[in-house]
Amino acid sequence: FEESLAAAQAQGAPALKAWLQKYGQYARDPRLAEIQLDYVVLVSRTNPAEAKQFFQAVKNRTPKTSPVYERVKRLEPTYGQ
Repeated sequence: FEESLAAAQAQGAPALKAWLQKYGQYARDPRLAEIQLDYVVLVSRTNPAEAKQFFQAVKNRTPKTSPVYERVKRLEPTYGQ
């Protein structure tokens, strides 16, 4: 999945969203959270409301012990409520 993921990330937010819809069920946290946070950053330029929605979903399921927690905290001032 990593090759298709890299291609989707290079193509931008719509391609990464399509990748998440197609393959997201096969990814598990913390990797899924990392990919979704990448999507948050990409989509925020064109759809800030969707970015905040995705961010909130990741934040709600990310415990302090997760390797993604620090990134969530860094992005929270921009995408948090």
